[in-house]
Amino acid sequence: MKRPLPVTIIGCLFIVAGLVGLVYHLSESPLDHWIVLISFVRIIAVVGGVFLLMGRNWARWLMLAGSPFTLS
Repeated sequence: MKRPLPVTIIGCLFIVAGLVGLVYHLSESPLDHWIVLISFVRIIAVVGGVFLLMGRNWARWLMLAGSPFTLS
């Protein structure tokens, strides 16, 4: 079965948002004490986006739970 277009767009959006956010925060202040938590949230966005594109069911729930943190 072919993946719906909105799922592809959302998966790519999470991958791009996670990577851009990760690069931005690591280059801005690599010694900040919150960098571990920020990096963890950004990596979850990338991993969730990749597995969303792969069609994993748990990735949809991960993206639903993590979207307020990732896209802010």
